[in-house]
Amino acid sequence: GRSPWSGRSSCSGDSVESDVKYTLVGLFVIVLGATTLAVVAWLTSATDQRAYDLYRLYSIESVAGLNLNASVTYKGVAVGQVVSIRLDQQFPDWVELILRIERGTPIRKETTATLVAQGITGLAYVELSGGGESEPLRPTEEDPMPVIKSSPSLVAQVTSALQDFTVKLDRLRSK
Repeated sequence: GRSPWSGRSSCSGDSVESDVKYTLVGLFVIVLGATTLAVVAWLTSATDQRAYDLYRLYSIESVAGLNLNASVTYKGVAVGQVVSIRLDQQFPDWVELILRIERGTPIRKETTATLVAQGITGLAYVELSGGGESEPLRPTEEDPMPVIKSSPSLVAQVTSALQDFTVKLDRLRSK
């Protein structure tokens, strides 16, 4: 019989040629899909091979703008992330931060951490600096999460200076 769509016999060579073309296109789509899935699986299975240590940081100032996974930098070089932000259980005025820092970062007992705002976005990150020639600060069995010293952020320093100036100005006016 005749095909209602082509007006040609279903036994013709054109029909076999069309079937081969559709089979090749289908096979190409299947191979492309499988390759895409394999590449995605390979990329997502790649794990971070670097070793990290955990450190604690306590802040008495607001950590507004600091989020989980915020960057931790040492002299401007990204060396880790913030993995926990919570109020300290014993001293609720303190904020406890847990930092995951790449092993080998030169953190010393005198290294300080400062909360730094990123431009006008309001987002913040932790900047580590200093330490000089003091002893290295490393996790031990007795202290698996050593505490890094905190230094006031620029905002806290300006606020404190402004408060001191206001107090001095009030004293001058009252004389």
